[in-house]
Amino acid sequence: MSKRISIALVTLNPEENKILDKMHRQKVAEVEKLTQTVRELEKVLLAGAGAANAVCDYQRKVQEMNEERKTLEQEVACAKVTANRVATVVANEWKDANDKVIPVKQWLEERKFFQREMQQLCDKLAVADRTTKAEAQLKV
Repeated sequence: MSKRISIALVTLNPEENKILDKMHRQKVAEVEKLTQTVRELEKVLLAGAGAANAVCDYQRKVQEMNEERKTLEQEVACAKVTANRVATVVANEWKDANDKVIPVKQWLEERKFFQREMQQLCDKLAVADRTTKAEAQLKV
C-alpha cells in the first residue's frame, strides 16, 4: 500500500504533493492525539475498576460486621437471660418463708436510694457535730 502511495505521489504535481503531505501530517497528528486519548481512557478505566473493587470489598466487610454484630447481640441477650435466671435462683435461696423476691433492678434502685439517704444523714450528723463543738467553744 505504501508503494501505491509513493507511486501516486510521484505522478502528482508538487502543489498537490504538498497538500497531500500536509493532510498526511494532520492525520498522523490526529491519530497520535486519539492514541493518547485512548491511553488516558484506559488509565481512567483501570482506576475506576480499582475503586469499584474497593467498594465491593468494603461492602463485603460491612456485611460481615453486621452479621457479627447480630451474633454478639444474640449472645448478649442470652447472657442477660442467664444472669436474670441466676439472680432469681440466688434470691430464692436467700428469701425467708414470708419474704418475697424483688427484681434485681428494683433492688439496685432501692439500694442507691438508701445509700443517698444514708449519705444525707451522715452529712446532717457532721453538721450537727460541728455545731455542738462550736457552741461548746463559745461557752468556754
